Amino acid sequence: MVANTRRAMAITAALNRLTFDDADEIRALFSRLIGKTVDASFLLIPPFYTAGGDEIRIGRNVFINQNCTFYDLGGLDIADDVMIEPNVSLIAAGRPLAASARRSPGAS
Repeated sequence: MVANTRRAMAITAALNRLTFDDADEIRALFSRLIGKTVDASFLLIPPFYTAGGDEIRIGRNVFINQNCTFYDLGGLDIADDVMIEPNVSLIAAGRPLAASARRSPGAS
């Protein structure tokens, strides 16, 4: 989990240095972040933040406005034709109830 968070932070740091006019590079970095190529219709305005990125699935014709946070450890599915407004946080995570299991491998 720590390695994946580091990977996501490095990718989002690069993504967040881009501007609205860098749409192709934003799509390329976001595709790298989620591990799957996003559709050419995908549009994101940085900054963007995520815990891992590899549990995000994006449909076609998706728009994500600036300053959004996706905490995706529990998986996030964004369907086709979705528009996400600025400053939105989507949080999908779960923790084991037993305190002794919260930091064990595989706990999300």
